Amino acid sequence: MSTKAARAAERLRRAEAYFAAHERIVAADRAAEQLRRTSQAGAALMRDQQPEAALKQFVAALKMCPTCAEAWVGAGLAENARGNATLAYLNAPQVDPESLVTLVCAEFGLETGSKPQMLQALNTFLLEQHALGRNAVLIVDEAQALGPAGLEAVRLLSNLETERNKLLQIVMFGQSELDELLQRPDLRQINQRIGFSFATGPLNMAEATHYISHRVKMSRADGIDFPIFTEGAMETLAQSAAFVPRVINILADKALLVAYGAGSIQVTEKHAEGAIDDSPQLAKPVRLRRRWVRGVIIGVIAAEIAAVIALFTFSSTMQDWAKGVIAQMRGAITAPAATPAAASAATPVVDNAPAQ
Repeated sequence: MSTKAARAAERLRRAEAYFAAHERIVAADRAAEQLRRTSQAGAALMRDQQPEAALKQFVAALKMCPTCAEAWVGAGLAENARGNATLAYLNAPQVDPESLVTLVCAEFGLETGSKPQMLQALNTFLLEQHALGRNAVLIVDEAQALGPAGLEAVRLLSNLETERNKLLQIVMFGQSELDELLQRPDLRQINQRIGFSFATGPLNMAEATHYISHRVKMSRADGIDFPIFTEGAMETLAQSAAFVPRVINILADKALLVAYGAGSIQVTEKHAEGAIDDSPQLAKPVRLRRRWVRGVIIGVIAAEIAAVIALFTFSSTMQDWAKGVIAQMRGAITAPAATPAAASAATPVVDNAPAQ
């Protein structure tokens, strides 16, 4: 390679490294703008007393950026709906039931005191808001942190009502542990009071690769479309992450660092596998994906099938040849490798991780 071409390649490598280093900053800014618009639409629907439609706006935000949608939509609802509704926002409240009532009162701007005093003050406040035609909404993020006692306290708060209307609307966001808690027999009463619920599952392969491509696109300067991740690298990361967006983010970030350390301007399957090896607690091992290894295995199987056919079809000379081929093929598969490189090429990694 000429000196001029080498300098151009080096400049390109440094530019790609620069964009990768600033991925989080730029992506966060643009995702914030998108999520802010979505939260504004959700807030408008909340003001119009359309909670199901508002929740669909939240789901749309999840598709934009699953890792930060909850926080941004929760904050957006609180910011944009305060003029027409009264909101209290609690984030992962790991407190006892009495302290939970204290937090709710503090969020609504009420004075705190003993539990009976706070409940009386809260009830009076909610009646005033109802008389003014304003919705009082309690948003609990990471609600699984409440535990059984905290969820029971939330149920008691839902008892604040008039003859016809609930005084407090409660929206809970949580992980799968929240569903497990709500299935407990002693929490059946709060489970029966849930009017609408929605669960987001893992992505499929097409959605996962599109998700990675979208995050890369949002982090880049306009006019640059060089594929930082190869198709095989994206599929490897997605499969190892069990198609969970948060885990995909972590593995993709590590794969970028591995590629940068190797001086590569593109993340390949090799770099993705390095990131997976560095995250045994998060990632599950994937089946061997290298195309040349798959080709060798397919060739071995095809040769053995041909040998078996020849064994029963052709002359005694062909039969002797077929027996020799079968013996060689079996020996090539079962024999221990002479070198570490050979061992890694001949022994596929088996996916023993349990399904999510």
